[in-house]
Amino acid sequence: MRGADYAAGWKPGFGKSLKAAGYGFVMRYLGGSPSKDITKAEAADLLGAGVSIGLVYESTANRMLGGRTAGVADAIAAKAQAAAVGAPASVSIYFAADFDVQPSQMAACMAYMDGAASVLTAPRTGIYGGYAVVNAAKGHNKAFRLWQTFAWSGGKVLFGLDLYQGHQSTVAGVTVDTNTSYTDAGLWSKGGSDMTKAETQKLIDDTLAAVTGGRVFEFAAGAFDHENGATKPATNTPSRKLGFDFAAKVAAAGGTLPKELKLLGGVLELAP
Repeated sequence: MRGADYAAGWKPGFGKSLKAAGYGFVMRYLGGSPSKDITKAEAADLLGAGVSIGLVYESTANRMLGGRTAGVADAIAAKAQAAAVGAPASVSIYFAADFDVQPSQMAACMAYMDGAASVLTAPRTGIYGGYAVVNAAKGHNKAFRLWQTFAWSGGKVLFGLDLYQGHQSTVAGVTVDTNTSYTDAGLWSKGGSDMTKAETQKLIDDTLAAVTGGRVFEFAAGAFDHENGATKPATNTPSRKLGFDFAAKVAAAGGTLPKELKLLGGVLELAP
């Protein structure tokens, strides 16, 4: 799905302009800047126009260098700010590394993500940044949601992304960055679940059918071997995200959650 992000410029009716221009979602800021952050009025305008909302926390570009302590503090602030604008508790929050992260800085960034996840839980925690830092977060299971920008990426695109940020465009006089979503990306949509009970059950049934032969469900904390019923550490094998928080989606749609999926804590990926 095509989307956008912007730091400023919202005005009443902008949601309809985005929708008319073919944008199905936007990524909007939390972080304590009145001129930059999303408001309740903006959220209502976007959702009313059928535009889903993703949330990204950024106070300063290199805030992640503050390590775990900063991650904990920021996640507490982000959680409160998201609730204040009306976001459901299930919505993911991405944390921005808005700079060219160097190898010597990677440990601090990963510690920051650990701190954020300790507050939000792993399934709600996402990262934004260039190839290197997003790849590190994926490889070390520091973030479930992955949003890569073309900047600081040297032309590389990571496999298994939720979101990819491209170049700028203009919508109704507002400068936006264009984005593409490859999963549901933990977005905030009007009306909660967008799946009917029958659709949810079919997805579950198809998913279980697809894992015959010992394929593996992967998620942030580890992996579940469907064939052998054994929990094991998550691997770095490239995997395809199904794009659903099953526990929340199934509950919202009234579907039946199989035992195998309950063991995974709800959020999962399907390895090829």
